[in-house]
Amino acid sequence: MLSKKQLLLLFLTAFLIITIPLTIYLVLRVQEIRKKAVAPNLPDLDVTLIERTPRFNFDGEKKWPAQGETVTFIAHIKNRGTKPTGEFTFIWLIDNTQVGSGTHPNLAPEEETTQSYQWTWDHTVSSEGKIQGAHTIEFQVDPQNQIEEISETNNNLKDDTQSLSVGFWVEKSVYNFFNQNQLSYCQDKTCAGSNSWEDWAQRQIREWNRLFTSANPPILERVRLDKVTVVEDCSLPLSGGIADNQPDINDKTIDLM
Repeated sequence: MLSKKQLLLLFLTAFLIITIPLTIYLVLRVQEIRKKAVAPNLPDLDVTLIERTPRFNFDGEKKWPAQGETVTFIAHIKNRGTKPTGEFTFIWLIDNTQVGSGTHPNLAPEEETTQSYQWTWDHTVSSEGKIQGAHTIEFQVDPQNQIEEISETNNNLKDDTQSLSVGFWVEKSVYNFFNQNQLSYCQDKTCAGSNSWEDWAQRQIREWNRLFTSANPPILERVRLDKVTVVEDCSLPLSGGIADNQPDINDKTIDLM
């Protein structure tokens, strides 16, 4: 039979065995969360999307550029960091071959800019209205990694030029929430380096294309992000319909929304 003193000692020993490791774990976990929550004080060049002009209404007689027609690809770049980028270089590639390059002046934090490249459209359309041929358009910033950044994984985008165009409409509070939390949320996940709402959106596009490729039989169509529209909270849908798949029923320049 244990005495009261022995029982008290046994209780205190068990209490310490449980609470000390738990306390250490909680302290380390809080430190880890705080570390994740604070982004490095660096710039972050983020290639958010590549749009193509001219656009055509999906219900119009002409749905694609004509072979030999000049089209313009417009790359959108943001500084998603907390410091200016300084001057940076960029390159354009068609089918993995460099076709253009340049230098852009400094971008302040949250500043956005665009770069354009003109290309002679090299696709035909079948009698069934299907696009023929395959090419890629790619845009890279800081290709030599001369700038230290928060993330190096969002410095380039590569699209299939024959892809169907996708547009996303997003309400401002959702857009801002993603911009504020993507980096810390993704830090220990496969999406590490994602640092904006557009980075998240491009991840959905890549997964969509991956599923098309891995389907049995494979789905030949591809998709690319062509437009992002940020709207006021509670304003979707803009023109009636269903907010999820008809955010702006009057916009017919996007194949999928």
